[in-house]
This record gives sequence, C-alpha cells and structure tokens, in this order.
Amino acid sequence: MMGTALKNKGVQTLLDAVLRYLPNPAEVENRALVQDTAGKETKVLLHSARDKSHPFVGLAFKLEAGKYGQLTYVRVYQGGLKKGDNIFNTRTNKRVKVSRLVQLHSNNMEDVNEVFAGDICALFGIDCASGDTFTTQPKYPISMFRIFPIVHTSPSEETEAGQDSLSLSLQESMYVPDPVISMSIKPKNPKDLDAFSKAVNRFTREDPTYRIQWDTDNKETIASGMGELHLEIYAQRMQREYGCEVTMGKPKVAFRETLVSPVEFNYVHKKQSGGAGQYGHIIGLVEVRCVIHIALHLKPFPSHPPQPLPTEENTQLAFSDETMGTSVPKQFIPAIEKGFKEMCNKGMMTGHKIAGVRFRVLDGSSHMVDSNEISFIMAAQGAMKQAYEFGAWMVLEPIMSVEITAPEEFQGVVTSHMNKRHGIITGTDANQGWFSLYCEVNRGHTLRDLPIWLAAFRDLNPALSIVPLNDMFGYANELRSSTQGKGEFAMEYSCYLPARSEVMDELMNQQDSQTQPEAAKKSRR
Repeated sequence: MMGTALKNKGVQTLLDAVLRYLPNPAEVENRALVQDTAGKETKVLLHSARDKSHPFVGLAFKLEAGKYGQLTYVRVYQGGLKKGDNIFNTRTNKRVKVSRLVQLHSNNMEDVNEVFAGDICALFGIDCASGDTFTTQPKYPISMFRIFPIVHTSPSEETEAGQDSLSLSLQESMYVPDPVISMSIKPKNPKDLDAFSKAVNRFTREDPTYRIQWDTDNKETIASGMGELHLEIYAQRMQREYGCEVTMGKPKVAFRETLVSPVEFNYVHKKQSGGAGQYGHIIGLVEVRCVIHIALHLKPFPSHPPQPLPTEENTQLAFSDETMGTSVPKQFIPAIEKGFKEMCNKGMMTGHKIAGVRFRVLDGSSHMVDSNEISFIMAAQGAMKQAYEFGAWMVLEPIMSVEITAPEEFQGVVTSHMNKRHGIITGTDANQGWFSLYCEVNRGHTLRDLPIWLAAFRDLNPALSIVPLNDMFGYANELRSSTQGKGEFAMEYSCYLPARSEVMDELMNQQDSQTQPEAAKKSRR
C-alpha cells in the first residue's frame, strides 16, 4: 500500500491503514541500549504510560530553522513534559527551560500545555544537536544512543529506566555513519563568507551526517557527506536560502586503511638532554576489528568464521587498557589513547584515515621523574609507527547499496554498466515492462569461494545491490543518456570492503607523488 502527495492519491487510505493496523505508542515496548561504568551494555525499558509516574525522556530527532529561530522536534518516549518545565541535555548536561510547547499539524502550529509518552512535539530556542536526549532530571542515568522496539527480551538483560543502581556513561544519542565522500567548497563571492558561515553552522546542526572541516594541507574547506547528491542539495540550499552561491570541487572518496593481521609493538620514547627529560615505554598489540573485511583476503577460508561486527562498529577505532599494577600509571592512559588516535588521522600507506583497529596496551614502564603526558603521547605515536613498519595494511573503500530500475529494452545496457563498474549481477525482477537489477560487488573472488562469508555479510547487510562508490561517479548522466531518460537508480551507504589491487596501487602512487615534493622542500631548507 502506498500514497503519493503529488496528486493526493491514496494518502487518506494509507493514513487510515496506519491508524487501523499499526500499533500505537502504548503498545510498543521501547528500550534504550546503554552502557554502565564497567562497559557492559544494558537494555533499559522505557515506560509508555501517558502519565508522569516516570521521569521524562525525549529524543530530539530533527532540527529546523524558521523565522522564530531553531525549532526542535522531540519524540516523547517516557513520562510527560509541561510548559515551563526545566529539561536537561544528557550529552552536555545543560539545563533549558521549556518556554513554549507546540504540536504541528501539517503547516499549522498549535500551542499545548503538556505532552506525554507517544507524542511528538516541538520546542523553541533549545540549544542541541540532532539525536540528543532530554530528561527532566539532572544527570539522569540514561542516554539513548540507540532506541529500538523489541518484542521478546530476556529479563536478565534489561533494567527499568529510572533504576538508581545504574551508573551509566553517556554515549551518543544515535548511530551516525562516517561520511563516504568529500568535496572542497567555497563561496564564489568572498563577500558572502558571513552567509556561508551561518549556513554551515545551521546545516551541520540539523544533519549530523553533513560535516565541514578545514584542510590544513591544501588550505581549503572540505564538505563531507553520504553522497554526491547529498552535498549538492546543501550547496543549492545555501544559494536559495542564504543567497550564497558556492563552488564545489571534485568528489573525493573517503578511503580507509586497516590491518590485515595483528601486529605487536614494544616502543620506548626516551629523551634526556639535561634537566627534566621524557620517558615512556609501552608494550601491546594492534589488532583487527573488521573481521568480515579481512575474511575476503584470507585463503583457505575457515569453515567457522568469527561473528562479524555490526556495520556501524567494524570501521571504528577501539582502545583498551589491559595493564596490571602500576607498570604504566593510570593517569597516563588517556595520553596513550590520545597519541594512538592522533596517528590514526593519517595513514602512511595512502594518507587516508585508519579504521577498524583496536590498540591494546598490555604492559610498559615509567620513570619517576621523566615520565609525563607528552612522553606517553610520543610513545603511542612511536608504537603506531612500529605497527606501520611491521604490519600488513590494506585499503578499504565505501560500498553503496544500489537498485536500478528501467524499461526492459535497456536491460542489456544497464547490465553492461554494472559489469564495467565491477559489479556481479545476482538477480533481476520484471514487472509490466520494467525491470529492477541487483548485483554483488566483485572483490576478486568468485561466489563459490565465499559461501560462508557472503552469507554472513548478507545477514549483516541485507542490501540487494552493492557497488563501490569510487566506480559510481557520473553514473546518473550515463544511465539517463543510455535509457532515454527513463532509467533511475537509488543509492545509499552500505559498508566498507577491501579495495581492488589497482585502486590501492593508484592511491599509493598518488601518496608518493605528494610526499616527494614535500621531502624535496625539507631537504632544501
């Protein structure tokens, strides 16, 4: 069942079906996944009763800038909220007063005095970001970085929200994927810098997947997002809403570097030149987190593969302190983590960020006088350089879920498009003269080689079609011209997988061409 708002067809029937068949908020058990001080994840039950018997818990899921200032849309998951109440942002622990509480019906805004669990309301003048959690109690031990409905849950795994025995570390409110594409951006007219700054500040608050940063190497502003169209839409909005026309550079894919196998390190940073010196010694291991990625490069393939990580975790960095006693004083552990993450900002293989590795500190030593924070930052950076030198590294590329729809007479042309872009066709659907094409990415292996790993991958990523983003640039124009404007495709980020050898070689050659002039400049100095 579907409806279209273009000509108002089927909308009323669809909404009637939503009211008739879908559960209301009181019939759904929402749970938030939280983490206690010991690092154990716990499912916290949120009570959907429309009363104030439990503390208020709400999620800011959308921001909108209007003529009255920032409008924050909030979904109430527990308790109630009244006009004039004070609420707290669990991420910043800042208190704000609800001076105005409204509900929206299409384009109409209605002031209300109170809302309860299951309602969607809007607040004015709230300083927050998309995905922030709000409560009516300061330092309330809950933070919803993932909210999901569950039908059956073991009682031993969950705790009711509001239980005082929990002391939870605050996490981000929801999973936000890393950007997969970057483009340089700047206003055409230097006089529009103020408008450009206002637009960037607003859009990055509204959309956490749209990010702006300053590239110190190339001295330019970089916009990052989930695709070409994503970045183009914001460029158009800057011109339409702020009168700031911008110039976009060529797209740059967000490649990542990762380890193929674990590598040990044993590094001593020692600097003594009279007076107070520096000393830091750490021993440990840098290991791989993204097991399903590495599996595609292993032969023979194991019959019982390890459990793959969720997509949102297998490219993240992890750090663990496994030292015993006082061999490495605990006050220096944050410095080690800082040095590790600083080195992950730029890999030595291609210059792209490092992802999907865990830095484990197992042992080390310190000096009573010379050891300090800087010493252990330098020790961690030296340990990562050892891992670069003695470890086996590879490049990961973002993979996009793609579904292509076109008239049947163009099926052969579209199939050749996917073959050229390193896709393997796995199936097609036909209906009333139109077809939909699905494919699997070609990683240099046949499907027969990877039955277990591909099955695990499909369970983890139920996308029907995945293609490397690096091979999809310019495809919209190619599809349009080859199907007489009748073909269309949908694309979204799916995961990271190992890049082909020719892609890795090209990236390494580009890195060499950039580092050689820099080395020549340093030698002349």
